[in-house]
Amino acid sequence: MSALKTDTTGAEHHEAVDVHRVPTVDEKYATGKVVEVQAASVALAAALAAQKPKLFSKNMLKLYFIMSVGYLISTMNGFGKFP
Repeated sequence: MSALKTDTTGAEHHEAVDVHRVPTVDEKYATGKVVEVQAASVALAAALAAQKPKLFSKNMLKLYFIMSVGYLISTMNGFGKFP
């Protein structure tokens, strides 16, 4: 439980003495190769664990091209307007 202590100033403090960590269901029944990942999306973490993307594959080069066109268009915002 908790032990009640009083320090020299008269303030009371509670200290936890018997603290037990309760394992979750996943920790109890984990079998095989278990990897713990801190991620915002479980689906993204599972997809990256299954197959990491190649940085210079055909699909990634298409993505880079599309993103660079969007970036260049955003830099043109306001260009060509007369004062």
